[in-house]
Amino acid sequence: LHHERTRLIAADRPDLARKIEWTSQERGDGAGYDIRSFDPTGAERLIEVKATRGGPTTPFYLTRTEREVSQERPDHWRLYRLHDLSAAPGLFVLPPPLEAAVTLEAETWRAGF
Repeated sequence: LHHERTRLIAADRPDLARKIEWTSQERGDGAGYDIRSFDPTGAERLIEVKATRGGPTTPFYLTRTEREVSQERPDHWRLYRLHDLSAAPGLFVLPPPLEAAVTLEAETWRAGF
């Protein structure tokens, strides 16, 4: 949230910085993204945050909903990858399609009747 507010204020858009929503906190963790922000033009930016203590190539988990939203709204959805949280934190952004940058492997299956 701080990163997004700072980015929008630096872009001379404090009005948009005030509208940022911590979606996963305010509405639950099922929207397919954690933060609803904006780009400086006012276009919506849907941010999924994935953080690990390991380096930038440490695997992380993605839900079905997160992947679906990335596919349905590729112009708006972004994955913010935070890494090395224990030492010197780093950040990079992955835009859809995620398959262009990472390998997606199914690890859990739901069995139903």
